[in-house]
Amino acid sequence: MLIAKIIGTGWMLFWFFMCLSLMAKSLKEGSDALGGLFSASLMWLIFGFGPIVIVKFGWGFIR
Repeated sequence: MLIAKIIGTGWMLFWFFMCLSLMAKSLKEGSDALGGLFSASLMWLIFGFGPIVIVKFGWGFIR
């Protein structure tokens, strides 16, 4: 279970920094800051947080 927690934390951190770098890149190009923040937050929720929640709920139903 510890390995799963480490992998899940790594996955969330990877997508957090990926979204942060994409937002910084879009702000350098002149995008809207509020729209960029919203899209980066939504992307992190879908790709970074969503799979972890699905696996956690699925594991609870299996047990």
